[in-house]
Amino acid sequence: MQEDDDNTDELLENEDADMEVADSISIDVADTTIAESDDIQVTNRILAEDTQTIYHKVRIGETLLLIANRYNVSTKEIQEWNNIDSKKVSIGQRLKIMLPKKELERMVEARKEAEAQKEADLKLEAEIQKEEEEKRLAEEKKIAEERKVAEEKRIAEEKKRTEERRIAEEKEHREALKQAEARRLLDKNKNGTGTPRQKTITYVVKKGDTLSGIAKRYKGVKVNDIMKASNITSDKLSLGQKLTIPIK
Repeated sequence: MQEDDDNTDELLENEDADMEVADSISIDVADTTIAESDDIQVTNRILAEDTQTIYHKVRIGETLLLIANRYNVSTKEIQEWNNIDSKKVSIGQRLKIMLPKKELERMVEARKEAEAQKEADLKLEAEIQKEEEEKRLAEEKKIAEERKVAEEKRIAEEKKRTEERRIAEEKEHREALKQAEARRLLDKNKNGTGTPRQKTITYVVKKGDTLSGIAKRYKGVKVNDIMKASNITSDKLSLGQKLTIPIK
């Protein structure tokens, strides 16, 4: 008998906070201390009888029918147990409920299962959120890597184009010097003297060129030298315009 009382005690400790266990028939009972909460005052005794008396504290939105359905009893039974005629209940009202001991145990077991399911659902939700967060971070990392690779590629291509332009300009400059030297030798042969005429090269204006920028490319050449040799009076240039550069 003591073993049955202890088992019932363990079940009641986990029951809803709006339920209070009350005294019943004082036949063959065992005193038991049970945890309390805001809405429950579990006191007194666990009976060796098949029926257990509990008290339900009415909450907001509850009706007599809702309470009856919760405990699998009729509204008429609740009215009889509490000696009331009306089916209206008030918030905070305490209602006596007479439950078979097995029904109470079933309710407590169902409560345990519900809590276990809730805990499992929360755990699953946390795992899903963790997976989604890891996926989001991985996607952000991937995008960042792709942007980094694209930027490095752009810089490399720009560097390559700059180098190609530099090489082309140097080649053009060497070719211009060769042409000037060839003309000098030709003039020398024609004149029969060793006194060469002024060496010049022809430069074709490109996008972004200025007279000062062109002059800086050739040692000792000034803007006025180019303007005089090219017979121009304005420093404004046109794309494709040919300039005569005196080489010193």
